[in-house]
Amino acid sequence: LVLAGLVWLVDYVVETDREQVERKVQELAAAVDAADFAKMESLISARFYTPMFTSKQHLMDQARRYLDPQAARRTSFWQLDTRSVGGKSLVVDGNVSASGQYGGYVVEGWFGRIEFTFLKDVDGQWRIARFVVVDTQGGEVNLRR
Repeated sequence: LVLAGLVWLVDYVVETDREQVERKVQELAAAVDAADFAKMESLISARFYTPMFTSKQHLMDQARRYLDPQAARRTSFWQLDTRSVGGKSLVVDGNVSASGQYGGYVVEGWFGRIEFTFLKDVDGQWRIARFVVVDTQGGEVNLRR
């Protein structure tokens, strides 16, 4: 019984890399909904890059443009599947939904898929280095419009 309690305690206290990145994906959804730019910045790696957003700064500039702190919106991620790629990155795939006010766009019940690539930064924290959002047909979604 003591051994079982010790195993449970270690599992409860120690957060695995997989648990860390999946928690951070959920924190990102909450930060987007609240337009919490400081939280978003803490989740994004300085090495962030996509063809659509060429740097962390570019991504954050667009977030500030489209996420009004006074507007209501709901972003959800679920059925997350995490895998290691070459031991240097973690990729989280999952479903995404969005509704509400995003800049001048009112989104009603949009569903798709999202893939996050996490890299471990020098401070030992996993941060988002890339993401891709696709619609239900598999086409990449242009988030900048």
